[in-house]
Amino acid sequence: MKRVLKNSATRVLHSAGVAALYIKRKSKKKALVLSYHRVVPGKEIDESRMMPGMYLSSEAFQEEIEWLRHRFDLVPLEAIIKKVRTGLPWERPLCAVTFDDGWKDVYEHAFPVLKRTGVPATVFLVGAGQRSDTLNCFDSCFESVLRVKDFGTEISGVEEIDAIIGADDITDKREKARLAIHTLRGLPYDKFVLACNNLTRYLASHVDYASLKDKYQMLSIDNIKHMSENGIDFGYHSKSHYILTRIPESLLDDELVIPTQEYLSVGIKLKPVFCYPDGQYNEKIISVLENNGYQGAVTLNKGYNTCGGNPFVLKRINLHEGNAGSLPLFLTSIGILNR
Repeated sequence: MKRVLKNSATRVLHSAGVAALYIKRKSKKKALVLSYHRVVPGKEIDESRMMPGMYLSSEAFQEEIEWLRHRFDLVPLEAIIKKVRTGLPWERPLCAVTFDDGWKDVYEHAFPVLKRTGVPATVFLVGAGQRSDTLNCFDSCFESVLRVKDFGTEISGVEEIDAIIGADDITDKREKARLAIHTLRGLPYDKFVLACNNLTRYLASHVDYASLKDKYQMLSIDNIKHMSENGIDFGYHSKSHYILTRIPESLLDDELVIPTQEYLSVGIKLKPVFCYPDGQYNEKIISVLENNGYQGAVTLNKGYNTCGGNPFVLKRINLHEGNAGSLPLFLTSIGILNR
């Protein structure tokens, strides 16, 4: 019911031109940074069980890029960071498009739109130069919960997670998976690692990984090279994608150091820009980033960026099918709700 009301309200705002007018006024002399994860054809969303909040239809993405390119100066994220650092104001509203994690479907379905329209973007990669399709902890959690048959089975070894999986009052497996992932994000580091290792082992023993290959493919080195040659930048998203505020400070350097040589060895130059896993950061993390030569970093704090702000806490809005699956939803999300 809430979703129906939300969709109805956004359509009214869109048809009346309220959303577009608000964005025009709000974005004056400011910079908008957008965050996407996966871009897939709408029919795949309907046919595949995918993690909510991680995907947007390629049809919606194309419509959004077309709308943006006629109203913003679409620039690389690095350009916005440089402007913010100088403290010199700009006249035209700016917008940078970013993608987290480095999914293969970004190359297949978003990159052709960006290339055709000449729109730059930044993709944040996880890990060093050797690309892998191994599921991360959150994906392993999602797939494990979808497949568990006996909800009394303790598959994570962490009481808080297994209690959610075994809850009798939650019948929707996708909802269980969503709640389990939310809880996983808040665990102390030792429990987080324990749960991740157990969930990964459970999935490996119950599912043929080959059956998940197409669903969880990451960008290959050749994909990255091709995109680099056509206006796409690449930044870093940490070594392991752990939530940095939860890990011991002694591990931060290893997680955050830019793997410049590893990527250069395969012909890829990373930009000194960072994306906080899950948008989580603190002053210590920022200090380590600065010491490692980064020029700026993006959060998931909503809002627009202005000159003279902190380049290591750039605001960015996360977009997915739930809040950007149609143009009215998208405009409401980057406008009235982007505060």
